Amino acid sequence: MGNKEMDKIIKNKFRLSISLGVIFLTTVLSLPILNEYAKNFMQISFGNFSIAYIYVAIFIYLISWGLTLIYVKKTNEMEERN
Repeated sequence: MGNKEMDKIIKNKFRLSISLGVIFLTTVLSLPILNEYAKNFMQISFGNFSIAYIYVAIFIYLISWGLTLIYVKKTNEMEERN
């Protein structure tokens, strides 16, 4: 594998990392915004758990795993192509 091919893989991985990072940060940073501007919605309870707790405990956890799986799959595809 030549330097040009390696540089292309590194650029593609960097772009993928940035885009997935933006998705993750948007998800995480939306919690305080939702808590401030949608207080009534975030305080709705299911059993003993509020929507805010469910958002953190379940949704962000699933997003983290999902983004990790996407990253691993895409980077493996990038390396197999070259």
